[in-house]
Amino acid sequence: MAEAEPRSRFETRGPSHQNAVDIFAGGWATDLAPILPGAVSGDVPLFGDARVKVAASGLGRSGRLDGMRILELGPLEGAHTYALEKLGADVLAIESNADAFLKCLIVKEITGIKAKFMLGDVATFLATTRERFDLVFACGVLYHMQDPISVIADIGRVTDSCYVWSHIYDESHYYGPPRHKLSDPRHPALELWEAGYGRSAQDRKFWGGNAATARWLREDDMLALFGEAGLTPFALEHDGASPIAAAISFCARRE
Repeated sequence: MAEAEPRSRFETRGPSHQNAVDIFAGGWATDLAPILPGAVSGDVPLFGDARVKVAASGLGRSGRLDGMRILELGPLEGAHTYALEKLGADVLAIESNADAFLKCLIVKEITGIKAKFMLGDVATFLATTRERFDLVFACGVLYHMQDPISVIADIGRVTDSCYVWSHIYDESHYYGPPRHKLSDPRHPALELWEAGYGRSAQDRKFWGGNAATARWLREDDMLALFGEAGLTPFALEHDGASPIAAAISFCARRE
C-alpha cells in the first residue's frame, strides 16, 4: 500500500478531535470508535479489553481499583490506561515509542482522563525509581524486553501486585522470525530466546521494543522469575487467540 502523503504542520479545518487523530492517519493500532464515534483509526479493539477487568478482579477490591496507584508499562495508545482510570486507579504510564506516546496524549485529550504519561524506557525507570506502586500493569510488554530477568526483578522491587499478559516461547505455537537460544549467568538453566525485529521496526505500525532484539521466556521460566521476585503467580490463563505465538496472562501478588 502506498504511503500517505505527509500532512502539513498547519490544520485548516475547524477544530476537532478527529484532526488530532488524523495526525497519525493510517498508523493507529487501536479502534477509537468507543471514545470518538466514527473516528478513522485502527482496528484492534482495546477499549473495553477484558484484561483490565481481569487485573481488577484478581488484584483490586471488589473488581475496582479505587485509590490504587498503578504503574502501567507500555500503554501503547492509552486504551488500557483509560480503562484503569475508569475503575478508580491513579495511573502513571511509561511509553518509549514517541509516536505511541503522542497518541496517548491525544486519547487523554479526547477522554479527559487525568493519567500521567511519560516518554522513556520502562526498564530504566524500573531500575532507577524509588517509588512504589500498588499495582504494576504489564500487558504486552515483557516479550519486548532485552533483559526480562532484570525487569521482572525490578517489578518485584516496586510493587506487591502485578498483572501480566505476555507472549512466551513455545516452539509448538510460534510463527515469528527464527529465534536462537541464549543463556544468562544469573540463571544458567533458564532459556532466553532472542530474535531481531529486522525491517519491521521501520513500519509505521511497529509496536515492538526500543532495541534491535528482544528475548522471550518460556512459561515456566517466566513464572519462576516472578516467584523469585517475591510475587506468586495465580489465575493463570493461556491465550490461544494470537496467530503469532503462545501467550499467557496471570496475576501475581506478594504473600
